[in-house]
Amino acid sequence: MKNLSPQQSKAEKQLDELLTSLPTEINPRVDLWQCIDDQISGKTTHKSSSDQQQWKTLAIAASLAFVMVLGWQLSAPNMTSEQETITVDNALSNQSTEDLITLVDQIATTHQQQLASFEDNKFTVGMQLDNQINPFNKGFTELQRASKEIQQALKNDPNNKQVWDLWLWVMKREIELLQQQQRTPTNSTPSTQGNVI
Repeated sequence: MKNLSPQQSKAEKQLDELLTSLPTEINPRVDLWQCIDDQISGKTTHKSSSDQQQWKTLAIAASLAFVMVLGWQLSAPNMTSEQETITVDNALSNQSTEDLITLVDQIATTHQQQLASFEDNKFTVGMQLDNQINPFNKGFTELQRASKEIQQALKNDPNNKQVWDLWLWVMKREIELLQQQQRTPTNSTPSTQGNVI
């Protein structure tokens, strides 16, 4: 050993005394083996299970919110300020003849598509549009002729609100007549034989 000064030797003695006064092992404040035993046996899994349940619920809620927002975004029409939808009130209030004539053509095209869907469906439901004697066919033919005449009148005077209302009413009656015909049996006399497939 080195030769130590009296102060260093005194400090070393104090350090040695402090080291000998320390406990040889450190004991935890709580019994750790009891916590380990509880975790192994599954007593504390209830807390982690409830945490998992909360996360699962939160994940489901977030997924539903995402799907709802995505559906809302996809169902909303993608219109810019230039592509404003033309409606009767919008077109009439703007007094734009071009817009009104365009609207007449758009409505006529849409209505023809609706009528074509009934035409495609007539064999499925047994509609008899080809029969000229059929009262439905007579009424339908008259409504179609009136609709075309009113459409032409609208193109000549697109600012006439009464003609607009009449045209929309006639087209609605055409659809209602076709719907009524679909609900009506094709043969009004009772059949004595079985139905033919």
